[in-house]
Amino acid sequence: MNQFSRYLINTVITSLPLIAAMLLAWWGLAFQSMTHRSHELIVIMVYTTDQMEQEFRQLGYQWPPKSGPTIPRVTVKSLPRDLDSIDDNERRKSLFIRALLPSILAENQHLRMLRSRVETILKNGLSATEMSVRQWLYNIMQLYRIDGDITQPAVQQQLLRRLDEFPPALVLAQAANESGWGTSRFALEGNNLFGIWTFKRDKGIIPAARAEDMEHTVRSFPDIRASVKAYLYTLNVGRSYINLRTLRENMRQNHQALDAITLANGLLNYSQRGSDYIDDIRTIIERNRLYLLDSVDLHPIDVELVLNSPVHSESTGG
Repeated sequence: MNQFSRYLINTVITSLPLIAAMLLAWWGLAFQSMTHRSHELIVIMVYTTDQMEQEFRQLGYQWPPKSGPTIPRVTVKSLPRDLDSIDDNERRKSLFIRALLPSILAENQHLRMLRSRVETILKNGLSATEMSVRQWLYNIMQLYRIDGDITQPAVQQQLLRRLDEFPPALVLAQAANESGWGTSRFALEGNNLFGIWTFKRDKGIIPAARAEDMEHTVRSFPDIRASVKAYLYTLNVGRSYINLRTLRENMRQNHQALDAITLANGLLNYSQRGSDYIDDIRTIIERNRLYLLDSVDLHPIDVELVLNSPVHSESTGG
């Protein structure tokens, strides 16, 4: 064995512990990153319903889901403008559900992650918590409009009551009702699937039938997922939905699955139509078998898919 070979072997062997440590550290960071990115999606741009259906077909993404309890981590940025030209109602509904569902699951996953972290912090005790973690918790309180001393059980309960998810069936049913299954002007021009208002003129679309004494606009969003995020936030913090959040909290306390049909009772103030609106939401859920979504979730995070997918446009973490 020559001198160079001995030098090379000794160098590699000597470096193995350091290399192993570096690999373990990299793996740990990668695992942590994947955990915190568990709500990320691939966003694709589609311009026609045929193109959207082709993308879904290539991914094996069907409605109802036939490939198992998980669906691809792919969402469309906006609904194609020709969605309202489809005469086949079932086809239009199928495309609408598949376009919207990944964003709903991802946002619910994000809420689940935040809630879990808050529960862990509160369980471990604030006195032993690092300042940066406490600051993060206070930021969450501010975001979800919680006042008071977080060390008090009532304040903790209020925060957890607001920091929670909603059944995909309920979200989809409301989106279908408010947007005409994605065919409304506000859905196609502003990605607004839930009829959310704003009083900031530069962030909304003026309704054609708005009364002269009204100043609101229908809010415009950069993409579908932003609309879903705003809708869930509205239900979680709005004063009009206290009863909805109480119903959800009772289910949690009784260790029950979140039931969309029951939770629909909390939407009395979402529409001026009151109980008739609730009946409509329930009918949409049952008639379109949206209860099939109770066991559906996103595929596990796949970094290779995010980086190398041919349909990749951008990734979003909400």
